[in-house]
Amino acid sequence: MIDFENVSMIYRSGTEALHGISFHVDPGEFVFITGKSGSGKSTIIKLLMREEKPTTGDIFVNGYDLYNLSRYDLPHYRRRLGVVFQDCRLLMNKTVYQNIEFAMEVVGESNRTIKQVVPKLLHMVDLVGKEKAFPDELAGGEQARVALARAIANNPDILIADEPTGNLDPRTSTEIIDLLYKVNQLGTTVVVVTHDTKIVDRLQQRVIRLKAGNIISDTEGSIYEDETCEY
Repeated sequence: MIDFENVSMIYRSGTEALHGISFHVDPGEFVFITGKSGSGKSTIIKLLMREEKPTTGDIFVNGYDLYNLSRYDLPHYRRRLGVVFQDCRLLMNKTVYQNIEFAMEVVGESNRTIKQVVPKLLHMVDLVGKEKAFPDELAGGEQARVALARAIANNPDILIADEPTGNLDPRTSTEIIDLLYKVNQLGTTVVVVTHDTKIVDRLQQRVIRLKAGNIISDTEGSIYEDETCEY
């Protein structure tokens, strides 16, 4: 599903963000990418979203060669991705229902399909009864659940979550991570970028650890297995 092959990234400023990293993610995997600020986590997300192209190396995602991806194919590629950001990025002038609905409208889904899918998503993320609420009327955890529902509205092959619990209290963080795991159990490949060691340790899934643009470990289970790593 995801292949990074000897990928390096040097920004125009001269910042060396990644140093020849390689990793592979199978379809249906749940993977955490962890590391301190400046370790390269955000760069990996930008590369996966094709906001940046690697300086050297190859990236293949879901059958697409991202380095050589054409402008024509870019929107088709991105339609198969779901993305959840730390700040949620909800449309503040739209209700909960309309935020999810809009994600489906922009890819051309029919009104009939939208009316079938949105209620199911609201039920899945426990927001039944909040359909007509606007984002500024919701708690932070509720906003995060709307963002997740919107990200999976079009049944993406890959879900990318960028610090999805960064602004949330521990209890709400646990709820969001459990929802991400539920999405994964339904067959979606899930990549979670985080520095939250507690949620990583909770799920005991694969963990790719970064430090200064290098992969320092790639293991299953607790983040605390390698006590020499600093987070």
